Amino acid sequence: MDRLVEQFSEIGQLQTVLLHRPDIEVAQIMPDFFDEMLLDDMPHVPLAQADHDTFAETMRKNGVTVLYLSELFCDAIADEAVRHAYIEDYIAASHIKGETVKEAVKEYLWPLGPEALFRAVSRGIVRQDLAFFNPVPIPLQVSDPYPFVVDPMPNMYFTRDVAISIGSGLLISTMSMHSRERETLFIRYIHDHHPLFRAADVPLWSDAALGYGIEGGDVLILSDKVLAIGCGERTSIAAVECLANRVFAHGYERILVFNNPRSRTFMHLDVLCTMVDRDTFLTHPCIYEKQFDVYELTGSPNRLHISLTTDPVNKIFARALGESSVRFIEMGGGDPIIAAREHWNGNWAGKLFYHISTDEVYGALELTRPAGDPAGCESGGGPFGEEFFTEETKYDPHSPYSASKASSDHFVRAYHDTYGMPTLVTNCSNNYGPYQFPEKLIPLFINNIRHRRPLPVYGRGENVRDWLYVEDHARAIDVIFHKGKVADTYNIGGFNEWKNIDLIRVIVKTVDRLLGNPEGASEKLITYVADRAGHDLRYAIDSRKLKDELGWQPSLQFEEGIEKTVRWYLQNQSWMDDITSGEYQQYYQSMYKER
Repeated sequence: MDRLVEQFSEIGQLQTVLLHRPDIEVAQIMPDFFDEMLLDDMPHVPLAQADHDTFAETMRKNGVTVLYLSELFCDAIADEAVRHAYIEDYIAASHIKGETVKEAVKEYLWPLGPEALFRAVSRGIVRQDLAFFNPVPIPLQVSDPYPFVVDPMPNMYFTRDVAISIGSGLLISTMSMHSRERETLFIRYIHDHHPLFRAADVPLWSDAALGYGIEGGDVLILSDKVLAIGCGERTSIAAVECLANRVFAHGYERILVFNNPRSRTFMHLDVLCTMVDRDTFLTHPCIYEKQFDVYELTGSPNRLHISLTTDPVNKIFARALGESSVRFIEMGGGDPIIAAREHWNGNWAGKLFYHISTDEVYGALELTRPAGDPAGCESGGGPFGEEFFTEETKYDPHSPYSASKASSDHFVRAYHDTYGMPTLVTNCSNNYGPYQFPEKLIPLFINNIRHRRPLPVYGRGENVRDWLYVEDHARAIDVIFHKGKVADTYNIGGFNEWKNIDLIRVIVKTVDRLLGNPEGASEKLITYVADRAGHDLRYAIDSRKLKDELGWQPSLQFEEGIEKTVRWYLQNQSWMDDITSGEYQQYYQSMYKER
């Protein structure tokens, strides 16, 4: 049994591990209550259990003894008096509101045996569990959308957080979050009452009564003489001082104290710095770059000394381990974006990846009404065909450009499916409006009319596109970002189909009028050129889902939007001239190349 509590390094052959198999406590999670339960997603219980079983079996095949939290705890509370003492401690740690509610919880738990008690406290106590109490406590008679009287404990499988072996003793954490305080009671009762632990007389390095936060995830056991501890959001320097006074009396000589920033990104030291060999560490770039202070705590019990070290962290580790040097392997290969993604590792709270794509991913629609039928929208599809692109339309890209767009859509959705990253994808029709680069049709033709240059039209101008004013697109993005369903897709279009040649004639007519040219004067500039390769015939977006679910619809039809657009370009000719002259390239050279 001594092996259960002998740990003098993060590396080497693992002898014994304490696990918890995800169970009913995970099934109790609801999206509306993620914050209360410190979670970002709802694990699929059968899949989580299958993954756990594979992990545990791999441990066993490699000679590791696998112990289960539930089994050890149930053995520890086999005695009824111990079980009742646990219930009292559980209620005290549960922050239950109302004395009558506390009494009801006690009466509910009191008659339960070990296994039933463990399941009850793990899954949480709901209001219906206490309906038997007579009279029902007044706080429970008032309607409340929150179903739990005491929350479940869905974080139990993070066993290192609540307890860690250090040397020949055990550190039982003092959790900083109320929602996890009850988890440490399992370990305390195992330590105090399980026959094997009592026989081994395992010393404790922590005292919950002190009230100083410390969590196992912040502790790295570098050797039998040196610990590294991260102080930050979850672990306080006062707790490190208390720990040092105890472990320094049992052979430890030094603690490296990392003063981490107080943020979720730097929650625990073990995800920022992982020891993978006696002289090798996998590190977040912040460690290597020493973006925070590192202190060395030395001395003897109650005569401690702490000093700030100015050395690079690799030298600090090398000196502490008695090595000539240590090697850092940076997360993400040194790329800060990849490092951040690896560090998140599924912690997606407050994060959303919004991907803006195009209607071209859907391929092309048939032009079944080549002459155009204004009543087409009423009879189905649009004025030029019976079909629209919907969110369920199968991808069928025809050009390398549209294929690359389709691949990016799939890539984003794969990140949600594989890693749980919150995503949204939108596919929009042709945009137009101010500030559009003049290689695009509308600003190109406006500028060419100004300068009496040819207006190149692909083929015979028969291609049909759905046009969306850019400000309407921006409004759609805003409403989808704030109200859209995660992992969903929304099409954004204007229900505004035009043949290219008809659209060009509207542009010509509008520009000529605003410039004071005779009506139709610029139509002679229209020049038909060879159609471009892979030029799809018709696109048309169905935006009804966006309208019905989120209340968005376009504010302008094309004649109104083109009027605003043409006026903007004519009133901002200097902007257009700077762009077309290439002067903007000097900006990029000065901003990037010459810095």
